[in-house]
Amino acid sequence: MASWQEVEREAPELAARARGMFDASVHKTLATIRRDGSPRISGTEVTFRAGELWLGSMARAVKALDLRRDPRFALHSASADPPGWTGDAKLAGRALEVSDPAVIARINGAQHTGSHLFRCDITELVAHARHIADTIGPEHLAVGTDMNGVPGVMAGFRDETDLPKLTAALLDGGFSAPEVDGILGANALRVLRKVEEHAHPDPS
Repeated sequence: MASWQEVEREAPELAARARGMFDASVHKTLATIRRDGSPRISGTEVTFRAGELWLGSMARAVKALDLRRDPRFALHSASADPPGWTGDAKLAGRALEVSDPAVIARINGAQHTGSHLFRCDITELVAHARHIADTIGPEHLAVGTDMNGVPGVMAGFRDETDLPKLTAALLDGGFSAPEVDGILGANALRVLRKVEEHAHPDPS
């Protein structure tokens, strides 16, 4: 999980592109989970402020009640019709309700007494992977576990024990099983074999 500020710091170009798409229209589409586990789609507005992504709601709105019960959400920017379509932005994470009246008044507005306010923690790892895959192709994407000497690791990824979570997230993010196999090792092995073949060509 990461705040919006952390996403901006770790992937400034991707964050700027997504922010521009979210800011292009007032209304976005929010997906939450109903009590029975089925999805709910709602219109919503969001605010980027103080390094966070905020989601407000009227008092007792069903989307707010969904998030209180299960904080998982997905958010989609508005999309233009072709030929004017230039892309859209999607993110997912967990919405954490804020109870401080001063913060609620500052973000939602003092006139919205009793409204809900949620701070969104973003699952941005798959967004990075999807962006890279869309730019250069999934066959050029690989994840390793050698953390020696690196200044930091991906948000939400501690060490190799989180690889099952990463696998599930990549599959949920739209990658096929063969693409995930490649990302988690097969792509790197393919490159290493090519390097070895170049270094030690077959004399025959």
